[in-house]
Parts: sequence; C-alpha cells; structure tokens
Amino acid sequence: MASHQQRIEKISETLKNWDYQLDRLEHRLIDLSEEARQQAKEALADLKEQRKQMATRLEEGRSQAGEMLEDFKDGMEKTMDDFKERLQKMRHQVGDKDD
Repeated sequence: MASHQQRIEKISETLKNWDYQLDRLEHRLIDLSEEARQQAKEALADLKEQRKQMATRLEEGRSQAGEMLEDFKDGMEKTMDDFKERLQKMRHQVGDKDD
C-alpha cells in the first residue's frame, strides 16, 4: 500500500505531465480550422482551469489525515479520471497521438 506522501508525489508527477500535454495541445491548435480552433481553445481553457483546481486540491491534500485523507484520495481519483478522459478526447480532436 502506497503511503500518503507517495500518492501525493505520484499525483504531482501526473499533473506535471498533463501540463506538458496541455502546452503541446495549445501549440497544435494552429493546425485547425478557425471554428475548430475556437472550440478547442474553449475546451483547453476549461481543462486548464480544472488542472488549476487539481493543483489547489493537491496542496490541501498534503496536510490531510484519517477520514479526510480517504475523501481526498477518492475525490482526486474521480477528478483525475475525468480530466484524463477529457484530455484524451481533446488530443484526439486535434490529432495529437503521441503519449
């Protein structure tokens, strides 16, 4: 079983990777038509906001313990799964196939 600190570090690394992917996507938008680019910009802005909220929750989670720790873990997993799904969908839309 992973310790709380190990989970925090794993989440932190995942968020850093997602920052890189968001940056890549932003640069790929120039290849899209104007309409698709505008839709993608809006979706990207939503993803960036969600990513920012996850960073805030991560910082709050660093000091949690007991039952609050389980609530943090469950909530972060759900949020991260949702973000990952949305990110993959957007990557597919802009033709970014690399991992």
